[in-house]
Amino acid sequence: MGPRLLVVTSEESSATAGVHAIDIRPGSLVGLSDSSQTTYEETVDRIASHYGLQAEDIIGILPTTQFQRDYLLRKECNYFVLDIPGPVVVDRIHSAVDAVMRKYSAPRTVLVPLRNTLVQVLLRRADSPVRHFSTSKLQLASYVEQLVRADSRVCVPYGALHFQATLVSADDDSHHFLVLCLSHAQYDGFSLARLYLDLSAAYGGRALASAPDYATNMVHRHRHLTTSPLLDFWQEYLAGSSVTKLRPVQDSKQPETAIHLHQEVRVPALPDGITIATLYKAAWALVLARHTHTADLVFGQVVNGRSLPLDGIEEILGACFHVVQADHIQALPYETVDMDELIARCTDWNPLTRLETVTQHQNVPVNPEFRFAGVNCTTFGYEFNYMPCELRMVDEETAALLLDGLCEMVVRLAEHPDAMVTGLM
Repeated sequence: MGPRLLVVTSEESSATAGVHAIDIRPGSLVGLSDSSQTTYEETVDRIASHYGLQAEDIIGILPTTQFQRDYLLRKECNYFVLDIPGPVVVDRIHSAVDAVMRKYSAPRTVLVPLRNTLVQVLLRRADSPVRHFSTSKLQLASYVEQLVRADSRVCVPYGALHFQATLVSADDDSHHFLVLCLSHAQYDGFSLARLYLDLSAAYGGRALASAPDYATNMVHRHRHLTTSPLLDFWQEYLAGSSVTKLRPVQDSKQPETAIHLHQEVRVPALPDGITIATLYKAAWALVLARHTHTADLVFGQVVNGRSLPLDGIEEILGACFHVVQADHIQALPYETVDMDELIARCTDWNPLTRLETVTQHQNVPVNPEFRFAGVNCTTFGYEFNYMPCELRMVDEETAALLLDGLCEMVVRLAEHPDAMVTGLM
């Protein structure tokens, strides 16, 4: 067999054709049924009692994906700030937040441990009143930063809502910051923009359009996992493969340090059929092959993973990402599988195997602009909720060389897309 390029794709969340409704019993996705030792109803009662919830408010229990669990290992949240340079009606802010919580289940979902894992408990309703603070206009930005940093030091306990909205107003009502607190286990880049637009629409008194819920996505994902040839595909495709390892840092005493490097390149116009995302992926594959001296590569790529056949899936508020592997086009029908499931059921790898490199093409605006309360609103954020990772992979010198190689290869591939791989190495 010749050299293979195996690309691990990690869902970060487009719509396809609709599917028939799925009738599935509550709790069955987490192994709870009438025939199991502990029934769904008994589990609901136990969760409600232990975490101070109302059993009648619990409308479902769903599993978590591996990426969600990885983010939930750290109980901190991320904070997204809507910068509103104009007056607002505070009561309408409250109503807008309530409308969003009614539409989406993610803001009214709590996480609890169950059977040695974490599950999502969906609530019919949840009280999350908007906190309101005032300060001088000159101190508005610094007040918000201090508030966010203080909040981030208080970990969200199991059974409590991660979602929290806070309005910080200038004393003269001329400027406001609306701060939204979420765990990355509850959103992805695609759903944030939808959340902002819904808040704006609800503030303006407009009814919010219906959309599939994240719970619906999880049910369809389970159906796809159990009824499609997904596992057969991965077993065949990953046969004999292993995760590509970077050469380790020689000095084991080197402190763990996150290295942030930045470089800009001007990419020539690409021919039809080649996107920046595929160009970037191919460039990294070549750089990785050159660095590791191997042509059989397995690495990670963050991709748009909302490929289930579900109408409106692009409008779901939730974390729709997973880790899967293969050539991008070939793997699209098989994205909805967790890395831990893939390892356990499709490979002979160590269960603790983790990807050593992951690439991401960011094609979603991180801080979109939109209209809110009649003015142009901008957004920015504070991120404290991130995935734990090994920080002794490479030293800064090696990281810089890899980045230089990536930028060089991106330009060379763009200029010579038909070049032979041997000539590019």
